[in-house]
Amino acid sequence: MFGGVVVLPQFLESKLGFLHTWEIHGVGIRFGEWAEVINKNATVFPSLLAALIVCVAVRNGIQRLHSFIPKCYTLILVIVLFYTSLFTLSAHASIEFLYFNF
Repeated sequence: MFGGVVVLPQFLESKLGFLHTWEIHGVGIRFGEWAEVINKNATVFPSLLAALIVCVAVRNGIQRLHSFIPKCYTLILVIVLFYTSLFTLSAHASIEFLYFNF
C-alpha cells in the first residue's frame, strides 16, 4: 500500500463490491490490475526478480564483516570512493529544503 490505494483482484469485485464506497472516504480500495501503471514491456519485472535474487543469494553485512580482512587495495578503494563522493556532492549547487512551503 504505497500509493494510499489497495488494489484487489478483479474477480473479487462481485463479492466485495460494497468496498467501492470506501474510496469516497479516503480508504482507496479499487478492483483491477495491481500494476496497471507499469508498462508491460518495461524492465520493471526483470528488475524486481533480479533484486529478489540479490536479496536472497548475497551474503549480508554481518556475514561479510566476519570474513573481512583489510588489505592495502581495500584502503585505496575506500579513499578513492570517499573523495569521489565528496567531489560529486560538492559539484552540485545546494538546494535549500523549505519544510513549510510545499
